[in-house]
Amino acid sequence: MEIKKEILDRIIKSKDETITENIESVYNFLSEHVPGCLVKKRNDRHSSYGLKHKLERILGHYVSNLDVKYCMELLGVKSWPCGINYFYPLSERWYKEMEKLADKKDEEKFERERIARGEIAPVSFTMAELGRWAKYGRI
Repeated sequence: MEIKKEILDRIIKSKDETITENIESVYNFLSEHVPGCLVKKRNDRHSSYGLKHKLERILGHYVSNLDVKYCMELLGVKSWPCGINYFYPLSERWYKEMEKLADKKDEEKFERERIARGEIAPVSFTMAELGRWAKYGRI
């Protein structure tokens, strides 16, 4: 993904903010899940920083606050800056759905970790999963 300097100049609020190598997955996720969830007023209950943490849980890798702000800007989502963080007009229902998705991903990760430690037996695997287990000598 090509990073546009004019957008960065507009949204960077601190010299410590950075774009990560994961920005493309953040953009792909948000472009799939944000349209249709916008409301007329900003949602003051959730900031870009809180959204960053939800996305980390959902995507399974580090996401920077600037990744979120940059992608939302690319998607044309109106924003309201408040210090280093931004607020967006996303419905409360959308945030609740994202929290449920993050919880589901956490549960899946926890179960995979328990299986890897041998605490529980796997119930069923796809052929790809079996191949990964065999590769690491776990079956």
